[in-house]
Amino acid sequence: MRKREFFPFVLFLLFVVAACTKPTGGDPVASAERTAAPSPTATLTTAEQALRYARCLREHGMPMPDPEIHGDSVRLKGYPKDQVPADVARAAEEACKALVPVLSEADQERKLDSALRYSQCMREQGVEAFPDPDPATGRVRPEPAIQEDPQYEQAKMACSEPVRSSP
Repeated sequence: MRKREFFPFVLFLLFVVAACTKPTGGDPVASAERTAAPSPTATLTTAEQALRYARCLREHGMPMPDPEIHGDSVRLKGYPKDQVPADVARAAEEACKALVPVLSEADQERKLDSALRYSQCMREQGVEAFPDPDPATGRVRPEPAIQEDPQYEQAKMACSEPVRSSP
C-alpha cells in the first residue's frame, strides 16, 4: 500500500474506533458501586427459570425441590423451614435473587387467580381466617395461629389438588 492510500485508511480506522468507544450517555466513569447482576433471560421459559432458581438454592444449602410442572403451570414448592437455619435461608435467597423467575403478565394473573381460588377454598373448608394472597406477589402467608386451626391440614389437602390442575 502506498503512503497516499494508507493515510485515508488510517483516518477511517481512527473514526471507526472513536465512534465505537464514544459513551452513549450516563456517567462514563467506572464505579465500584455499580455491579452487573445476572437476571433471568427472556429466552428461558418460566419452567426453566424456576428450575435454575431451585438448583441455585440447593447449591447454597437449602433443600429446595424442583418445581412442579403441569402443562403451562409451574409451581415452586416450598422447603421445610424447620430444617433450614434462618441465616442459611437468607444467604441462599440473597445469592439466588437474580434467578427468581420473572413471570409474564398473563402468568402473574393466572398465579394470582389461582391463589385467590385457593384462599377461597380454604375458607370454604372451614379455615375461616385464611387470608387472601398478596396482590403484588400472589403469595399467601397465613399466620401460625391459622395453621394451628384443627381443620387446616384437611383443608390444605382438599384445596391443593384443584389448584395444581388449573391452568
